[in-house]
Amino acid sequence: MKKITLLSALCILFISQIQAQNVHTWKMGPLTWNDFTPNTAIEKQVSHLEYYMGIENKSQEVDGVQYNKPVAYAYTTSEYSWVDTNYLSDQLLQYNQCIFDLVEVYRRRLEGKLQDSSIFSHGQLLDNNMRMLGDDVRRIELETNYGTDTAALHRWQNKIKERLNESLPTTPYGFVDAPFAWGMAFDLGYHYTGGQLNDYFRPGIGMSFNFELEYKRALFGSTIYMGGSKCRKDAPNVRNDYNDLYREDPLITLGLFGYCGYSIVDNNKTRLTPFVGFGLLGYYYTPEDEGSSMGSGNGCFHFGIIYNHIFHNQVSFWGLNNDYYNADHSKAYIDVRLYGTYNNFKTIVGAPQGFTLNLQVGIGLNGGRTHCK
Repeated sequence: MKKITLLSALCILFISQIQAQNVHTWKMGPLTWNDFTPNTAIEKQVSHLEYYMGIENKSQEVDGVQYNKPVAYAYTTSEYSWVDTNYLSDQLLQYNQCIFDLVEVYRRRLEGKLQDSSIFSHGQLLDNNMRMLGDDVRRIELETNYGTDTAALHRWQNKIKERLNESLPTTPYGFVDAPFAWGMAFDLGYHYTGGQLNDYFRPGIGMSFNFELEYKRALFGSTIYMGGSKCRKDAPNVRNDYNDLYREDPLITLGLFGYCGYSIVDNNKTRLTPFVGFGLLGYYYTPEDEGSSMGSGNGCFHFGIIYNHIFHNQVSFWGLNNDYYNADHSKAYIDVRLYGTYNNFKTIVGAPQGFTLNLQVGIGLNGGRTHCK
């Protein structure tokens, strides 16, 4: 069974290599008679060039950015291209090269339209392009009498040469982002308590979900934070007795913050954003002898810096409805946040004040529209 499987794999590989050798693209240089299979003439037609055209997605990295865009491809194959060897001549080869050059003109024409067209219209663009190419190929066949009319062939060669020079393909490797973008990050981290808060609460661990909206370099975000810690000593509540925090009670730390910042460094690999914000931070717990959660909370200020190391930076061309922003720009990055919060728990006897120092590391995603230069 293993021998049969190995033999099948080798056969498939051999066939693939043979087919690859039979394919000839325009960039590979002028056609030769090796690109044709011997055959018998069909009336006036002593040769035939079989060509193919299609659309594929191509990826290429330039300056740390991965560009994904639809491109047009075209090729001929000796499997279905043929010539009657009794009529081999340089002029007949030039005639077939003339048709092949025309195929390249229409390939470039199609590729140019792909950049500004919806992905859903690519099939129709290809069909229209092939129909127009077929019409021109038939004109060449009739006007040159299948390559035997030297003067007509030269006219077509000059005309196609001009069209090739006019349609040099340009690849838009470069972009201008739309002013708005979105982002989100998930982080895990550690928080240290300082000041009077350190007398009541131990350091702990936590996680956060961050949702962000960007306008150019300005950043507006919100954070949902959840962590765990323990009390160092009893923290009686000023309002009533049943909300007291007791030493060694396990705590759940909950926070909801809003913040804004401005990126002082923003390139294809790094983004550095100082920020300030305000939110709510509370400690909650469920005593062993009580059935409901209790706790204490208050508003707090926080400030810090966000560092993003971008490890995946991708521009994908879609071209939706001829929009100026004809591509999507997406990033994935390592998200590092170092920030402090200032707290004053007025609901606890003595109103302890202090700060927490937080270090969080996680992963983030960012996306928006962009325009190719």
